[in-house]
Amino acid sequence: MEADAGAAVLSYAVAAIADEAAGPGELTALLAALCDVLAFASEALILELPSPDALAKRLPALVVAGGGGEADGDVPLLAARAIAEAVEGAPPHWASRLAGNGAVEALRDRLLAVECIDLAEECLRALDAISLERQDDCLRLGVAAAVLQYFDFFSVSKQKVALRIVSNIFNDYDEEYAATAMEAVPALCNLLQSADKTVLGSALSFLAMVAAGSSKNVEHMGKLCESNVIEATMSLMTSGGWKSLSDGTLTDILGLLKSVASVSAKAVKSLFELDVCELLREMISYYSCSNDANDKVKILVELMYQLMPPLKTSDQHAELVIAKKNVIMEQRTYINQLASVATLIVQVAKSAALSSICYNCVIVIGNIVELSTDSFLMELQKTVNLSRLNVHAMTPSTENPDSCKQLSELSRRLLSDKLPVTSTFEFVESGSIKYLADYLSNGACFNANMRNGQDLLGQLNEVRNRLQKFTCLALAESNEISVKPIGVLVEKLLDALHMYYDSFPVMLSDEQSARESMVIPLRFSETEERTSLELKFQRSYREKVLERYNGALSVDLFSTPEDIEPILWPHVCKRNDQEPASKNQETEANQSRRFVESENGDGNKSLRLTFSYNGTTLPPSATFFESILCLMNKGHSDLSIDSSFWDEEHKVTYSRSKTTDEISPRCSYNTQLSHLHENLEQSWLKDPFFSTILLGKLPGDLDESNPSYSILFMLKVLEGLNRLSYQLLMDDQICKFAEGTLQDIRDLDVAFHPIPRHQFMSNLLTKKLELQMQDNLFEDGLIPSWCVYLVETCPFLLPFDTRWKYFCLTAHQSFFKKQTNSSSEQVNSTADQVNSNADQVKSPPQTIRYRVTRGTILEDASSLMINHCPSSRIVEVEFAGEVGTGRGPTFEFYTTVSHELQRAELGMWRGENGEAGYIHAPFGLFPRPWSSSSTSSQGVDFSNMVKKFKLLGHLVARAVLDGRILDIPLSKAFYKIMLEQAVIEFQALVERKKFLETSTIQTSNPATDLSYKNVTLDDLCLYFTLPGNPEYELVPGGSEKKLTLDNLEEYVSSLVDATVKSGIATQIEAFKSGINEVFALKTLKMFTEEEMERILCGEQDAWASKNLEEHIEFEHGYDTSSPSIISFLEILREFGREEQRAFIQFTTGAPQLPLGGLASLDPKLTVVRKQCDGNIDDELPSVNTCRHFIKLPPYSSKEIMRKKLKYALVEGLGSFHLS
Repeated sequence: MEADAGAAVLSYAVAAIADEAAGPGELTALLAALCDVLAFASEALILELPSPDALAKRLPALVVAGGGGEADGDVPLLAARAIAEAVEGAPPHWASRLAGNGAVEALRDRLLAVECIDLAEECLRALDAISLERQDDCLRLGVAAAVLQYFDFFSVSKQKVALRIVSNIFNDYDEEYAATAMEAVPALCNLLQSADKTVLGSALSFLAMVAAGSSKNVEHMGKLCESNVIEATMSLMTSGGWKSLSDGTLTDILGLLKSVASVSAKAVKSLFELDVCELLREMISYYSCSNDANDKVKILVELMYQLMPPLKTSDQHAELVIAKKNVIMEQRTYINQLASVATLIVQVAKSAALSSICYNCVIVIGNIVELSTDSFLMELQKTVNLSRLNVHAMTPSTENPDSCKQLSELSRRLLSDKLPVTSTFEFVESGSIKYLADYLSNGACFNANMRNGQDLLGQLNEVRNRLQKFTCLALAESNEISVKPIGVLVEKLLDALHMYYDSFPVMLSDEQSARESMVIPLRFSETEERTSLELKFQRSYREKVLERYNGALSVDLFSTPEDIEPILWPHVCKRNDQEPASKNQETEANQSRRFVESENGDGNKSLRLTFSYNGTTLPPSATFFESILCLMNKGHSDLSIDSSFWDEEHKVTYSRSKTTDEISPRCSYNTQLSHLHENLEQSWLKDPFFSTILLGKLPGDLDESNPSYSILFMLKVLEGLNRLSYQLLMDDQICKFAEGTLQDIRDLDVAFHPIPRHQFMSNLLTKKLELQMQDNLFEDGLIPSWCVYLVETCPFLLPFDTRWKYFCLTAHQSFFKKQTNSSSEQVNSTADQVNSNADQVKSPPQTIRYRVTRGTILEDASSLMINHCPSSRIVEVEFAGEVGTGRGPTFEFYTTVSHELQRAELGMWRGENGEAGYIHAPFGLFPRPWSSSSTSSQGVDFSNMVKKFKLLGHLVARAVLDGRILDIPLSKAFYKIMLEQAVIEFQALVERKKFLETSTIQTSNPATDLSYKNVTLDDLCLYFTLPGNPEYELVPGGSEKKLTLDNLEEYVSSLVDATVKSGIATQIEAFKSGINEVFALKTLKMFTEEEMERILCGEQDAWASKNLEEHIEFEHGYDTSSPSIISFLEILREFGREEQRAFIQFTTGAPQLPLGGLASLDPKLTVVRKQCDGNIDDELPSVNTCRHFIKLPPYSSKEIMRKKLKYALVEGLGSFHLS
């Protein structure tokens, strides 16, 4: 009924409005009724309006003249409103009909007349609706300039409508309307003065659109320059103003300047007059230090390129080239401006993550060289090798720099030089890297014939001797400079590695996002769909034995041929009738499509199938995704992935593998490595670096023909040599003592000064990996193999923050494989245990909450980890009888369990009994050795103690996974050096004894030569028991066996075995198994001992007192100038280390701050004014540990505040009653 009534009203109103005899009053009533019905009418009803053509002609006429041919205020307003209602109700139909009858012109003219602000706003509304459908009409008729004419008179909401209209009109407009678009430029330039960032950003965006649409018309671009657009935009960026602009606004400005400079010599001159090069130098310096600003660096370099005439150009641009060159050559100051950024551009190119940036930098330098004077080139030569360069001949075409496949010889020479004597290019071409690798490895490097188990021990001593000599030279300091030779060599190798950046291609999909704060991503739910690749498997044309496979597989991005073969093989191999397919195989065979999860194992598989794509065999261990993408974009340095890649069904051919008796390189390497480790006694010789140099091969499956292989090999060797320089030099000292060159055993110690770790880091590879990790598909598997290889084999090339970010984004891979591989029975069993626990608390799906009791904290922790350790959900804890829940109590739980595991009564650690029954280990906790024949000691059961180590492994893994903090000081590498000091001295005596026994040289006093610090071994009264633990016998009957010179070697071997081998093997294995039950322990090997302590135990330095207020927020009655806050900050600065720990635990639940310190707390530490009912000075501070809130009363004095705060820190620990 309502629809019929509306239709009747519309029919009557339309007919009456079309009657030109109607008076103003009648028209007003009719138009009002028409607007009311149109506002609620359906699209179908609007499309069925009677006499639509008549109405379409009448409404624009009424907007212009009103009723009866005479102007009337209400009639034009209501006519404009009716136009808006009709177009909004049925956009394509009525927008076209009204535009064809002059509606756009009528609305434009009424808008420019500004007789009534209400009428103008209705005209805006109508034009907004029409501009969505009729952009060209609006642009041709000058609507953009019209809506901006009186922009400042509109309300804020209507200003947004005006901006939206201009956006609709200018979006991808046709060049034929460029002249009309230029009419809006003066008004847009005026908007650049606006304090409203939205208006400013929109104006810049529109100017960029105008420039893009007029880019091929020199005349129009000249007019754009004459409108002062360059001066207006440059004024926004000078004096550091560019730092306050949003990313989008800044990008629009740079794009606009690039567009005008590309076609106008006038624009180039204006930019030089405004000292644009100094601004570019400042901005490039700033953004080149960031890992997520590649787009900014790229457009800045492109803008600089447009300031200069290109070296090669077509005839149609010859006039512009001459004009630009004249501008620059007429003013030498312009050349000096360009020269001032030359060195910076070289540095940017050497560390650019994208090859397109690198290439553009080379072109810019080439242009600068072409325009520069001889004196400038002489200065530039000091930092950049420009000798023997023919710029005109060697510079590639710049018509499409993004499609450049590889850098020219010009770029390789230009970007690789660092030292004035020998360029990196010459260093690489000379073969020096391979010669050095060959020397240090005693010929094993690049010589497969020498890589077999029987030859390894034969060359051990020679390799060690060469490394020791090289270490002495490499770490020596010159008298003139403090730079060590190894530092110079590492720098040169990094420069050489950067020459081959094509070996590290970045793969980017359509979407990227900056990842600033980094924690383990929220785990995938079971139903969440992950990005997959569609593979259509086809039998090879020549393959006759295998069956055809008619289905397709949807595989995850991690899947490799090794993963797919077990799925495909049952369907393609021919079986005998007596060999029926299993039930699982039959089920799989009936499925035309199947989602495949990758399974990466350490085992080496002998594949029965060979896979190929477009005739190229795919490597078994590389993912299908990467292999196919690289083959599709063969020759490109960096790879962009468009949406069509995911929609396409990629055809992969399979055939039988050729049988071979050869052992795979990785298998051969692992076999040799295992054989080597079995025959090495000193643990430092088992370091991956020593295995690398001894075998002459990098771990993993990197192709030795890869140009970066030898460079990575040498960098790994030098990093290990630098890190283990103490052990190498000490081993050399022992040899000297054994041979008598060093007389006093007290002179064994060595002074070693390795270069800092950061000198091994590659800025280029760091930026490439950071850029790759910004891709939204990185977590799904968009990880090039070079990323995995570098992180696993050469992690020292990347800073800790980058490796931690990589770990956070990839840790879930091994974690979720365990989830998908667990059986449904195990899942159901776990669920039953959870449901039967009466202490469980209901929680959201992504979180598991568990209630524990402080009195039985270790037992509850074990139960929690057994039930929930492998769970994909985040584990949170609350304490029975206490009010706190969430983050704070969970941190408190990890801290408390950490402390309880340090109790001396557990028998887990070496050390002395300290205060309150905790172990005292000043150099960090180290497992207490247990004899294999002992099942209990001092009332401690060995099996229970081992369970505690497994619990510790669980805690460590869950702490890493959930972002928790442990307060347990595990020993680091330096502690091992201190532990082995006495053993080293005894080992020196052993070596000297062997030397004297085999030497023909007669010693005058053998007893003195083989004494320990002038004391004979007999007089030391040592027995074959573990120092500090006489119950532990190193050998059967050890407590009765005295140490002598004859059994010294046996003592040293037994002591080392008890301390770091068999005596702690069971404990260490239990600890490792606890971690491996959550995620693969090997994923943590990218971190050093110090870094692992930071990850597990947080930052050791609580806060820097000078910038304390920068990382604390003050709200609800407090600010930085409040007297109470001034006192509070002074108290915090006066705190000692233990008071800082107590304060952090009181406010966060953990005594250490997370990675990044106080600045990284999320949410931020916040101090608010506490509302007090009684005497303020009687109140205590309270906290909310989950939100990091401190509720601080406004005490009457600083001393009272200090007293109350310290009392709260003491009483608040161990409970959550002060919340």
